[in-house]
Amino acid sequence: MEYCMDGEAAMGGGQPPAAVYADKLEELTRLQAAAQRHERLLGYSKLILAVATLIAAVFMSRHLAALSLLLVPAAGFVVLAVRQEKLLGLIRYRNRAILFYER
Repeated sequence: MEYCMDGEAAMGGGQPPAAVYADKLEELTRLQAAAQRHERLLGYSKLILAVATLIAAVFMSRHLAALSLLLVPAAGFVVLAVRQEKLLGLIRYRNRAILFYER
């Protein structure tokens, strides 16, 4: 597709580059907001799981055999932590893309 000097599409009914950039920026911003909400949810979930596990550990401290049951929520915490870190990496990457499209 060819573009005229003013940035308008010369043929084919395509969008000018400014509109393409604006659309991409809007899409990235929408995805970023959703990812940040999901990251916050993962963080709160980790916090709740950690507090519940600690409270259960206090009550189970007299029963050593029952303490092994705490491995399940500990494993869940690790899974949530890994997912949150991956999501944070994606958020940082997307933030760089947003900064690029904002120029």
